[in-house]
Amino acid sequence: MTNLNNAISRNSMSIMTMVLIAIPVITLPFLIHRLNKMQRAVAVAIDNFNREVLEKKGVYAKTQKSILQVGKHHEEVSWLSISLNRDDAVALRGEEHVFFYNPITKTHTANDGCCKCTNSCCGVPQVI
Repeated sequence: MTNLNNAISRNSMSIMTMVLIAIPVITLPFLIHRLNKMQRAVAVAIDNFNREVLEKKGVYAKTQKSILQVGKHHEEVSWLSISLNRDDAVALRGEEHVFFYNPITKTHTANDGCCKCTNSCCGVPQVI
């Protein structure tokens, strides 16, 4: 009986290990794809709303985000910016979508200093 219990315990641990490894490997690509799909949908909805409603009133809206990257720590904060008059709409259209937060100087800049790509930040594509 002891041999049977040992065999079951060893086999069940290897099965559990495989399950715990397989779940993230299978689900992470799906979750990333779904997040990118939602971000694209938000971008299209805001563009349509700007074109159909806000631009006629001299107002403009866009999403923006700030990225904090310290070593392996990566944090993003997103918000919706809305201009309330024509002058602010022109200024908001010219602003960057992505800002990088420097914790030393406590400032937001449009250039992170680590990569010169316009469509990605350190290899991660920017969707909106």
